[in-house]
Amino acid sequence: MNLHHLKIFFYIAKFGSLTNAAKELGLTQPAVSLQLSDFQKKYNFKLLDIKEKKVYLTTLGKEIFERSSTIFEIEKQIDTLISDYQNSKAGLITIFSTEPFSYYYLPSIISEFIKELPNIIPHTFTYNSAEIVEKIASLINDIGFIGYKIEHPKLVTKELLRESLHLICHPNHSLSKKCVIMPHDLESHNFITQEKGAGTRRSIEKYVEEHNIKLNIVAEFNSPIPIIEMVKQNLGISILSKNVIEETVRKKEIFAIPLSGGCFRYFYIVYNKDKYLSDTMKAFINKTEMWCNNYNTQKLKEIGKK
Repeated sequence: MNLHHLKIFFYIAKFGSLTNAAKELGLTQPAVSLQLSDFQKKYNFKLLDIKEKKVYLTTLGKEIFERSSTIFEIEKQIDTLISDYQNSKAGLITIFSTEPFSYYYLPSIISEFIKELPNIIPHTFTYNSAEIVEKIASLINDIGFIGYKIEHPKLVTKELLRESLHLICHPNHSLSKKCVIMPHDLESHNFITQEKGAGTRRSIEKYVEEHNIKLNIVAEFNSPIPIIEMVKQNLGISILSKNVIEETVRKKEIFAIPLSGGCFRYFYIVYNKDKYLSDTMKAFINKTEMWCNNYNTQKLKEIGKK
């Protein structure tokens, strides 16, 4: 079998288009198309269909893609090993992260990491948790940071951080006079929240289910920024993490009040069980876990002083 032809097919299936595969392989699109055609003609079988620039694998194509992924993962392991030695641990590492983790925690982690390995350049891409899980499971990247725990046969998921969630409201809102928000306090007010699937939304849904209450949701957003703006205009209440609302609370534009029994959201690191991790990536994972452990310890000390 011509392994180059197999690699052409694998990259088309992996990246979902001839154009993306050509770019990744450093070839022209016509060259990729021709070699795919030669591959299929040689064995007289059809591996994929391309309709409206989208790639659809046949049953045989799916089976070959799954098996060939092992071949090219080993190839990548060898390339990474050689690269590590050639570059004295220099180069890029690619990180997938949700927006909250990327914004509030990743900069500090990266800052600590590059103090030890200054020749490494971390390259971060932001996706939602579901997209990150899909990409890591498909071996598109080494590691990711997500906002909720998942059970997946191909993935390792480890808890890193826990954030406390607080109710937020306008200073003139009736709930602003309370020291602690009871679950039933949430039911009779307009509630603004993040979109379904977001880590914070999942934590809120768990809290609501545990206390058998119902929220009057009037708006959903994919970012906390418009939620805070609506609360600042006294158009409703919400529940967000302390890190997200810290600056607005400090300016006394909104009030933050703890929830009875506590409500928390979590962040996790995720990577593929079968994925080869370079020494550089292992070092980054270790630094991340150390930083998060120190952060959690510091937060516990702060709570103990209150």
